[in-house]
Amino acid sequence: MTSQPTRWGIASAGKISTDFCTAMRLLAGTENQIAAVAARKVEDAQAFAAKHGARKAYGSYKELAADPDVEIVYIGSIHTKHYELSCLFLEAGKHVLCEKPLGMSAEEVRKMTGLAQQKGLFFMEGFWSRFFPVYEKLREELASNSIGEVRFVTIAFGFPFNYDVQRLSVKELGGGITLDVGCYATQLATLIFNNEHPEKITSHGDVISTGVDRTVCTTLCYSRGRMVQILTSGECMLTNTAVIYGTKGTITIPMMWTPSEIHTPNGTFSWPLPEVAEPLNFKRSGGFVYEINAARKALIEGKTQIPEITHADSLLIAEIQDEILRQIGVTYQ
Repeated sequence: MTSQPTRWGIASAGKISTDFCTAMRLLAGTENQIAAVAARKVEDAQAFAAKHGARKAYGSYKELAADPDVEIVYIGSIHTKHYELSCLFLEAGKHVLCEKPLGMSAEEVRKMTGLAQQKGLFFMEGFWSRFFPVYEKLREELASNSIGEVRFVTIAFGFPFNYDVQRLSVKELGGGITLDVGCYATQLATLIFNNEHPEKITSHGDVISTGVDRTVCTTLCYSRGRMVQILTSGECMLTNTAVIYGTKGTITIPMMWTPSEIHTPNGTFSWPLPEVAEPLNFKRSGGFVYEINAARKALIEGKTQIPEITHADSLLIAEIQDEILRQIGVTYQ
């Protein structure tokens, strides 16, 4: 690793950006610095900067894009702003780590990744799950064929959400369970089947009066009769567990989006989450350190993509999400 710190810009001063920067402080200050933060209101940016040690605070994202001290921008805004902001920062020559979902549609993802490739910049969707040690162990188990051929996968992921919160319930703000948490299940399915395109997708969902989805059940059918069953809900507390059934055994991953343990035929393996002394908006946000380290390493090595979550991965995830939403009757355009 270089002795020069990675200089981060933070786009949006909301809850997820707060947890991202809180986790960053667990890492050596010589490795990462928050050069600047921007929000729609300069007062919010100033308060965020004071709390997290950012050197500058801006009341517009254009100012952040123009800051020569910013090397990479973390985008923690609502979903509907990801495309606009990603393009803004990429056009300004900044590397970008954008929260999931990368875009509101596969078409947006296609345009953003194309722009990043044209500019020769690092651009990654923030599926932090893929950087947890458990996911690395999962890839090892699948590569070693420890459970034989994977035949069936079940993924249940859901919590009782407060749909009075506009970010979750308003279509214009990107509300709905599929974009908010369903993408975690989709990304795990695509990882397990090595980015293979499903032959058939069947989805059923409960759509509330505002036009966004609250509970969705999806089956992804792959070649040779292999299947993934996904249940996501913003109404019920689900098991939040993935079970991968193979011809020679099973793998179980509790807390599948931020896992600290994995059960395999070779035993149970655990990695405690990094401990955070400060209050967090989301309990397991200490796990951001894995993603932050991976992004820094990619920049040092001059990479524009890394294998944990490539542009092709993001596009396939978005294409599957598009089809799920189409089938349950949720549209955002």
